[in-house]
Amino acid sequence: RSDIKLPESPDQRISIKRFDQDSFVTLEVFPAQEPEASHALATVSDRPNAVFALPLKKLDNLIGLEELPLDVNELRFRYLVDIDRVQLRSIVIEFDNHVIISRDDPIHSPYTFRTPSSKPQKVNEEQLKDLLVILGFSSIESFVSDAAVDLSRYHLDAPLMRIALSYFDRDTPQTLLISKAVRNADKTVHYATIAGTKRVVSISENLFS
Repeated sequence: RSDIKLPESPDQRISIKRFDQDSFVTLEVFPAQEPEASHALATVSDRPNAVFALPLKKLDNLIGLEELPLDVNELRFRYLVDIDRVQLRSIVIEFDNHVIISRDDPIHSPYTFRTPSSKPQKVNEEQLKDLLVILGFSSIESFVSDAAVDLSRYHLDAPLMRIALSYFDRDTPQTLLISKAVRNADKTVHYATIAGTKRVVSISENLFS
C-alpha cells in the first residue's frame, strides 16, 4: 500500500457490522483520480495493507459504484403501505361512500363487505385483490416531507380518501390519508400520509383512476 498515493479523504464511507462482530468494518471509497477513470480506489478497515480498485460502472456481473443506492430516499420502502395479508382483518374505505371489508377469522372466514345501510355481502375477490395490489405495490413517486406538521399544506387536513387497515395481531389500525389531486410543478399528484406520522409522499394521479 505504501507505493500507492490515495487522495486525502474519501467521498464515500460505508460501514457494516455483523451480529457476531464487536465493531464496524468500514469501506472507504476515494474520488476517481481522472475524469474518465473506470475505477476508484478503496480501502477496508480490517485489511489495512490492501488497496482495492472498484469499478465505477457495471462490469459484467459486478455492480458499479455509481449504481449503489446511497441516497436515503433510494433506501426507503417505496410503497404506500406494507400489508400483512395473512393478519389483515378489515379495510374501511371512506370515499364517495363508507365501505367496510372485513372477516372474522384469519384462516377460515372469507371477506365480506357492507356499507352503513346494507347487510354484509360476499366480496368480489378479484376487486379485493386489485385493491390490495394498488395499496401494497404502487410505488411512491417522491418523498415530500419527513416533518410535516401542518397537513393543510398538502390538502390532507380534509383528505379525499381515508383507508383504515386493521389486523388481528395489532391493536391500532393503520390509516392511509390521500389528498385530492393537486397541481405540482408540471404534473398533477395526490399527497398521502399515514395518520399519526409526519411523513408525506406524493403518488400518481392515475393511481385510483
